[in-house]
Amino acid sequence: MLDEALIESLLYVRGEEGITLKQLNQFTTCTEEQLEQWMLELAKDDKRGIQLKKYGNRYKFVTKKQFSEQVEQLATDRTVSSLSQAALEVLAIIAYKQPITRVEVDDIRGVSSDGPLQRLIQRELVGEQGRLDQIGRPILYGTTDLFLEQFGLESLEKLPPLPTREDDREETDLFMSQFKEAFS
Repeated sequence: MLDEALIESLLYVRGEEGITLKQLNQFTTCTEEQLEQWMLELAKDDKRGIQLKKYGNRYKFVTKKQFSEQVEQLATDRTVSSLSQAALEVLAIIAYKQPITRVEVDDIRGVSSDGPLQRLIQRELVGEQGRLDQIGRPILYGTTDLFLEQFGLESLEKLPPLPTREDDREETDLFMSQFKEAFS
């Protein structure tokens, strides 16, 4: 007997990695031929928001192409949603000054940045880029590829230049508001 719900659950749990018929067979009483026939039928099912795809000998659920834009937007929003003002400040400092230690970020901000830094690490916007070669070997932080993706940058060289004169402060405020808008 084919337990379709169990098979769907196993496909779901394997996610990006996918699952082979041989692996599925370990959890069901079906033959690989029965499983393959059901997989072909499931792949033809057009009533769902996901579809079954076969890549080599692995099967996995993927989003239907027609929904890819909305799904990507949701995934993006979840990653960077609701960054606090402090986290935005820390992110901007790291983006422009990397690699940089937490103590250096604290010095620039004038307050502790540990909490916002940990949230940025959890959201994979910032990561460890080595250690400073001095007493205590403090961690050096920098932005990640996910940061570049979220901000729509090909590389860090594409970050807008920071104004250098005091009378360019209005330009800085404009950029920071755009930066904040992109990550809130």
